[in-house]
Amino acid sequence: MSAARGPWNGASLLRRLIASAIVVLALAACGSSGGSGSFTFSPATINCSNPAAETETAQLPSSVKATDTFTDTVNGTTIATGAVSTGFQQQPDGTWRSITQETVAALQGACAAVTSNGLITGTNTAQILDSSGKVLAQGSFTVVR
Repeated sequence: MSAARGPWNGASLLRRLIASAIVVLALAACGSSGGSGSFTFSPATINCSNPAAETETAQLPSSVKATDTFTDTVNGTTIATGAVSTGFQQQPDGTWRSITQETVAALQGACAAVTSNGLITGTNTAQILDSSGKVLAQGSFTVVR
């Protein structure tokens, strides 16, 4: 049931991790809601000296349309942009969900690039925005060096 939001491997994954979570990634956060969606990271903290695989779950409200454009950001840096239908799966209740699993290797790469990739040691904020900049979902994760 996993649906990837845009290109989440290789350089794109590193950018996402760098930007802010990536998503994430040394990171692992307990999400907080923004708009009426949610963005969660499990585990909530990524320890760069011993990272564990991470699962990122983004949920967008049912008011979002398949053709709407989303922008995924970390700490205000754009990680990915695309049509909702290409990055999320619509659920029976009309909401949209994306579940991404980050590997230990991907997190190690993100940790190696912390600061140059936009991630910071400490709390990082990930957001999914609509085309007008409204927050559809928001969460945070922590990176520990």
